[in-house]
Formats: sequence, structure tokens, C-alpha cells
Amino acid sequence: MVIFIKNNHEVGYVNGTTGVVVGFEDATDKPMVELASGQVLVVDDEVWSIENDKDEVIAKVTQTPLRLAWALTIHKSQGMTLDAAEIDLSKTFETGQGYVALSRLKSIEGLMLMGLNEKALQVDPLILHIDEHIKRASSRSVESVEALTTETLDKAFHEHIVGLGGLVDTNAIADEKEKLSHEKSVVRSSGVANHLQTKKMIDDVENIEDLAAKRGLTIGTITKHLTLCLEDDKELNLDKFKPDEALLVSIRKLVETIEAEKKEENFTEKGLLKLKPIHEALDGTVSYDTLRLALMFV
Repeated sequence: MVIFIKNNHEVGYVNGTTGVVVGFEDATDKPMVELASGQVLVVDDEVWSIENDKDEVIAKVTQTPLRLAWALTIHKSQGMTLDAAEIDLSKTFETGQGYVALSRLKSIEGLMLMGLNEKALQVDPLILHIDEHIKRASSRSVESVEALTTETLDKAFHEHIVGLGGLVDTNAIADEKEKLSHEKSVVRSSGVANHLQTKKMIDDVENIEDLAAKRGLTIGTITKHLTLCLEDDKELNLDKFKPDEALLVSIRKLVETIEAEKKEENFTEKGLLKLKPIHEALDGTVSYDTLRLALMFV
């Protein structure tokens, strides 16, 4: 039994998803985890990293996002979303502990309660006191909103926006948008020098892993840099970074199929193809970084 310790909605798990290791992928030795739904995921390493304003990684930890899931404390469960759990509250010693433990579960059907004590379900008196004030304030707020007309609401909105230093005049808003657009262009320009630094090293490396190591960046960031390089120079030869041809053929066919289906959930608001349907169609055997790189050649 294992538990995931990071969110990755694209792949299909969140912090707290549990499963069973059923084997290891032959080619990569990555663990294969069967979820409660029956889906089997090949679990890639995840990177926890901090980057500076130049996209340079200043600290990172790379690990398989799994821990053994035989047991964990209530404290360690905070922030998790669990499908099911056996919970023993017979030794709770602080108010609120029981709530924290029980609220980790998606539904009561996934709960097996092994024990209780007098403290388990107690709520801090201060919380109860504050809760009454919050309820009364909420009721007053609802009543006041229901009494407002469209005109008074618009006036209240405008006053609030102006009070925060915002703009309500349409001409002023248009000018601000133009200014922001220019600032984004400047930011993009400052990033050009950064990806050009990556471009200068292309001839000195054999693969994308070497390039990432030499730049001190993640493969994901390097892939973004290569994409920008191609936008600047359509004739740039990046064949040394091209994934296996058989994989490219498979991805090309999947892209054509997904685009032909025109399912709304497979595209972003800007109409760009999401990686998730491709990843799922390949049974999770290809990492997202590899997919992003492959799409540069499709």
C-alpha cells in the first residue's frame, strides 16, 4: 500500500490518493500503482523546485511522490484527500483532532472508525463562540444584499473598486490594458536572452538531459526554452533532442484523432490541445516532459 504526496491532476492523482504497487515498468523501473478505481499508473519522479526570476533552479528535490501507506498520524494527514481509511480516535488529546481526521475522507462510505474517546469530537469553545458571530454576520450580509437594487449594487461596486485604487472609467481601463500589454512584452523580451543562453549550448550537448544539467534547469524549463528558440528561428535544427520515431508516430496519430473528435474537455480555453488525453491514451507510460518535447516535432 502506498499514498501519493503531491497533486498531479493531469496524471490522475492528488495528495492522499492511495493504491497498491503491482509491479515495476521494465524499461524504466518506475513503480506501477493500481488505484482503487482499477486504473494503473506508472509513477514518474516529481520535482520540488525553487526558481529565481531568470528561470534558474536554485534548489530542488527529485523523488517518487509516494510513501508507504500502512499508517500515518492525524497531523501528517492534514491537507490530504483520502478515498478510505481506518481511523482510531481513542487516543486523541486535543480538540479538533477528530474533525481533522474525519474530514480527510471523501465520504462516510470510506470510513472505518476503530475507536473514540471523550476528546475525539470536542470543539474548542472559542471556535463555537466565534462561529455564532460569523453566522449572525452572514445572515445580516445576506439580508442587506437582498435589499439592494441593481443601481445601488453598481454604485457599491464602483466605490469599492475606486477605494482599492482601481479604475471604473472605460477609457482609463483601455489605457491600463495597453500599458500592461507593453509590460508583458518587456518581460518576454527579458526572457529572450535567457532562452538564447540555452540556444548557445545546443551544439555542446548530446541530449536534453545534458542540456538541462549544463544550464542547471529542469527539463520542463529547457523544453520551454527550445520552443521559444523555434519560434525565433524556424530553421533551427533540434533533431538531437527528438524522441524515438515510433513514439512520434504514435503521438502524431493520437493528436490527429483527438483533434478530429473535437471534445471540449481536451482543449484549453485558447483552443490548445491538452496533454492529459495523450498521456492517458498512452496509459501513462510517457512523461509529460517527453510529451511536450515530442509535440515540438509533431
